[in-house]
Amino acid sequence: AVMATAVAMADDATDGGTKLGLEILRVSKAAQLANGLKHGDYRRYRRYCSRRLHRVRKAIKFTNGRGRFQKRPLGSALSAARTVDARCLLLPMLHAERCWSFGMELKDLESGA
Repeated sequence: AVMATAVAMADDATDGGTKLGLEILRVSKAAQLANGLKHGDYRRYRRYCSRRLHRVRKAIKFTNGRGRFQKRPLGSALSAARTVDARCLLLPMLHAERCWSFGMELKDLESGA
């Protein structure tokens, strides 16, 4: 399994923070080839993306739990304070991959019927 690696680079900004990097093409192509797209199975890949999205959300403690509601400001999901590793960058990528594979699955169903 290909894990996303955080690339810490010195930031030229005045805040002195770090930037996170993610090799999007390498991560997505490896996941696609290992989970069904080698054979054109978009449903299998979409299910993989859904499971991986759930695992990543759980790992970074960004779930919609049954606990007490705590109001958060808009945009706090991926704010600079919460993004401490590259797994936070996987959330939008996995969501986009899941949506893409669903669209391709629908396209296959339409053309095959």
